[in-house]
Amino acid sequence: MANKVVPLQQTRTELSEEEVDTILDEIEDDNGKYNTRLLAEKIFTQLHGPNAIEEHPESFSKYLDSAYRTAGVTVTITEDKIAGFGDEVAGRLRFMEAFGLTIVPASEFFLNDIANITSSKAVPNQHAANLAISVVQEIGPRDGIEALLATQMVAVHNATTDVARRLKNANSLEQFKHYERALGRLGKTFASQVEALKKHRSNGSQQINVKHQHVHVSDNAQAVVGDVHAGGKQKNDR
Repeated sequence: MANKVVPLQQTRTELSEEEVDTILDEIEDDNGKYNTRLLAEKIFTQLHGPNAIEEHPESFSKYLDSAYRTAGVTVTITEDKIAGFGDEVAGRLRFMEAFGLTIVPASEFFLNDIANITSSKAVPNQHAANLAISVVQEIGPRDGIEALLATQMVAVHNATTDVARRLKNANSLEQFKHYERALGRLGKTFASQVEALKKHRSNGSQQINVKHQHVHVSDNAQAVVGDVHAGGKQKNDR
C-alpha cells in the first residue's frame, strides 16, 4: 500500500512582531548575524506545523530557495506611507543584512531615512527608495556607522545630481554662480564621506614610514644628515 500523502497545512498566515523578534533572538550568533536556513526552518514550521519540513521537503526546498534570494532588498510604500518590507520576516532580515545591522528596530530607523531622502515634495517614492537601498547594498556597510555614512552618501549624491541639473538650466549669471558654489561644496562633502568610510574600515589606522638616517661629521666639523654612498658621496636632506 502506497504511503498516504499528507497535504501541506497552512496553520498560520503570518507571525506577530513579538514572534519574529523571538525567532531572531534564537538564531542570532555571537557576531550578531543570522543563519538564513535556520530562519527559514523556524518560519516554515511555525506556518505549517512542526513536522512540515520532514513531510514536505520539496515545499520547504522551494521556500528555502526563496529565502536565499537576498539580492532583491525592497520595501513597499502604499498610500504615500511606508508599509514595510514586503515579506515582513525575510524582507526585514534582507534589509538588515544589506545595511550591516544587528538590532531589529534599527531597520525602521534606516527605512524612514531612505524614504525621507528619496521623497518628492514630502511624498515617499517607492521606486526611488528601492533604488537607494540597492546603492547602499552596493556600498556594503558592515555596521551601523557604515550604514549611516552610506545613507548620507546617497543623500548627498542625490542632492549633487539635482544641483547639477539646476546649474545646467540656470537662467542668469547669479543662478549659475549660486549652483556652482553649491555643487563644489557637495562634491567636497561627498569626498569627505568617502574618506571617513575608508578610515572607519581601516579602524582609523594610519601607515607611518620611518626612515633611518645617519649624522656624519666631516673633518671641518660640518654635520651632514643623510645616507652615505660609495665614493664618499652623500645624499643630503637639506
